[in-house]
Amino acid sequence: MKEKYLHNEVVIGHKENLDHFCRVEVGKAIVVDPENSKIIKILQSGDTHGIGNCIAQSPTQHITLSQGESVISKIELLDFIE
Repeated sequence: MKEKYLHNEVVIGHKENLDHFCRVEVGKAIVVDPENSKIIKILQSGDTHGIGNCIAQSPTQHITLSQGESVISKIELLDFIE
């Protein structure tokens, strides 16, 4: 499911249990460590984030935020595997 996000909107929250991962379709997103506000990763069009958490069924340790106007897909892991 593709969604539009504005600047600094939360795409994946801290400690969120995921059944989906995100893929940046248009724009950018960043992955931030909530403890010290450091940017861990910059996601560009085509990049994904959260697959490892889906597979491990572990909560996220970081926050994913959109940068500028972005279109980001949330893809359920089961749909991706099939």
